[in-house]
Formats: sequence, C-alpha cells, structure tokens
Amino acid sequence: MASPTVASTLAVRGVSIRSAFAIAEFDCSDAVAAPTIEMIPAALNKNGLVILDVWAINTETYGGTEDQGIITVSDESDNSLATLTVTNAATAKDDIEQGDLADYRDVAAGTAIGARIVAAGEYVDAVVTQQTTGASTGKSLLIIEYLAIPE
Repeated sequence: MASPTVASTLAVRGVSIRSAFAIAEFDCSDAVAAPTIEMIPAALNKNGLVILDVWAINTETYGGTEDQGIITVSDESDNSLATLTVTNAATAKDDIEQGDLADYRDVAAGTAIGARIVAAGEYVDAVVTQQTTGASTGKSLLIIEYLAIPE
C-alpha cells in the first residue's frame, strides 16, 4: 500500500491550510533611505514556508533620470526569493509587477516549479536595491503570498 500524501494526512488530522499575505509599501525614490523591512517574522515560521507569489502594485508613479526601482525579497540566509523591477510603465494603481519565482527548481525532476521554500525559523525581508534618481518618485505596495507548513 502506498504511503498517504501530505494532503490526505493533513485532512485526516483535520488541518486546514490557507495562504497568508505579508504587505508593506516601499518608497523607491532617492530622497529617502532604503530600509530593510521584515515581511514575515521568524516567529511565524516554525516549520518552514512556501512562498507562492510575490508582486508589487504601484502606489506612486515612477519617474526621474533612473525611472525604475528594484525591490529584492530574501530569507534570513540571504537567499534571493524574488526580484521586482518596477518602472514607469503605467500610472499609480494601474501597474502590477510580478516577482520571478520560477528560478526555484525541483532538482530531482529538473523542472521549474514556480515557488520558493524558506527554512524553518528564518524570517523573510525585502529592501529597495535600486532607487530612482534625479527628482525621482516611485512607491510600490509589495505583497507576498505564502503558506506556513503545519506541524
């Protein structure tokens, strides 16, 4: 008899798993310091996380000599989880940029699976790694969708 899947084992135990969201606004203009924001605290990551999606919504139109901002999401071990390059492609609240999670690969299968794993006990943070410059503007609301792996 085959062993039960994780999903069936969790269903038997009565565990319901729902995705959660971490949200913060990042100011990408060069007029402000680029702080690192802890998006998912280590205390919420007891058994590991699966990052399902990362995206940003423009809340202020990007502009300046360098008219794009780059936001990098990483775990506590400094593994890059996603990078978002936000530009002046559209006006505020009309442009959504998606982070690329497809670089995480199932080594055994050799295929991209479009999700990232964060080790148990590690936080997830984000920082502006490239600011706009020269009378610059640009803000984005960063959204991370994730699953906390249950015990």
